[in-house]
Amino acid sequence: MVASLTSSVTTFIGDHRLYAVFVLMAIDAVFPAASELVMLYAGALAAGAFSGQHVVLFGNRIDSHLWAYVAMSLAGTIGYTVGALVGWGIGAYGGRPLLEERGLKSAGGSAEAASAARR
Repeated sequence: MVASLTSSVTTFIGDHRLYAVFVLMAIDAVFPAASELVMLYAGALAAGAFSGQHVVLFGNRIDSHLWAYVAMSLAGTIGYTVGALVGWGIGAYGGRPLLEERGLKSAGGSAEAASAARR
């Protein structure tokens, strides 16, 4: 199962490069996933460790490994920041009612259990 997840993430990043790093890091900020794997593969891609794959920004290939690394780092950082803002917005506008109405039911918990956990 872990191997298939790893294969899916690396294929997605290899096919979509900077955009994939941005999207996967934004998703990871809201729903914790494999951000370490995403950034590890992004760094390897920026370093030129994979033949035939290059960092591409807006259709232009970035030839310098330093600038490829900077681009991948910025894509990950900005993606995670955008995802964190989305998560903050969900919490700020949905708050406790959203958690009690949707979150605890899907997790199999109850409002009483959440109240007891807060104490």
